[in-house]
Amino acid sequence: MIKHPRVLGAVRLSILLSILKDDTNSPERQRQAVEHWTAGPAVDGRTAGWAEDLDVSGAMHPFKRPGLGPWFNERADEWDVLGVWKLDRLSRKAGHFAEVFEWCQKHGKSIVSVLVDPDRGAVRPVRVRVLGDEP
Repeated sequence: MIKHPRVLGAVRLSILLSILKDDTNSPERQRQAVEHWTAGPAVDGRTAGWAEDLDVSGAMHPFKRPGLGPWFNERADEWDVLGVWKLDRLSRKAGHFAEVFEWCQKHGKSIVSVLVDPDRGAVRPVRVRVLGDEP
């Protein structure tokens, strides 16, 4: 991954009213985890912006989401890494995820999922890659 990346944070919730109050995957919790990873000494990046899709199903293609979609088309040159709290916040369909992954590879972008370990309160990044991808 590049030094000092520009991180696009993506937040998605599918059932707005019931989940906004749920601390387990609230928009704030998703943002905090991505911000913590972005600003950490191992990454030393900066937040380029936020793609927020509230009350949007995980079945909707990420390219068509109102918050995230424009970042792939009109704003692709503004970010280096797509940061999500969990991969299911990006998509719940393997085919859609594969298309986003392929787009990111083609455009020199990375996808990072940041998970919070509830036992230690630590953020553990997961960089998505395939065999043959550079470490």
